[in-house]
Amino acid sequence: PYIILQFSPLILIPSILILYEQGREGGWQLCTALLLFSVGKIIHDLDTEIHQLTGGISGHSIWHLFAAAAPYQLVQMHRLQQSQHNELHEESIQHPQ
Repeated sequence: PYIILQFSPLILIPSILILYEQGREGGWQLCTALLLFSVGKIIHDLDTEIHQLTGGISGHSIWHLFAAAAPYQLVQMHRLQQSQHNELHEESIQHPQ
């Protein structure tokens, strides 16, 4: 179960880009989320080296920042899509065909 949690974004985010129209509309945000998650995993794997290099900040700590930033991109994508949907809905109410 832990491995599924750790690596599911690497499978799910590209799948969303390929399979869903909403994913294509927010493609840059999905790609950013995937990039943040991937870089975060690399940083996490270099935990000891980063701790030695920084003199006290662990790669695991930095990974948490990247792990939080990745889903934030997805939230922003959802907000943008909701805003666009609401604008289209309001326009269709104001100018029915």
